Amino acid sequence: MNQFSETLFQEIPVVGILRGYTIEKTLNIVEAYYQRGFRTIEVTMNTPKVETIIKALVKKYSTRLNIGVGTVCKDKDLEIALKAGA
Repeated sequence: MNQFSETLFQEIPVVGILRGYTIEKTLNIVEAYYQRGFRTIEVTMNTPKVETIIKALVKKYSTRLNIGVGTVCKDKDLEIALKAGA
């Protein structure tokens, strides 16, 4: 599971919000984001295949980025996000 790190967030206290991108596009954006020093991202729950995207991000960046999910409107959405590692 991915744990929020205040230390990472304070490096650059900005949250990048990604909505509606494919997994490939998301991974490319997040890599560019990370390379420029940003450390906190959110993928919105209404993104297609969000669970797969979150799992891929956690696998690659779990110790280097804060990875969260936004637009969580239902208990089921929260369960999916947590199960994926957000």
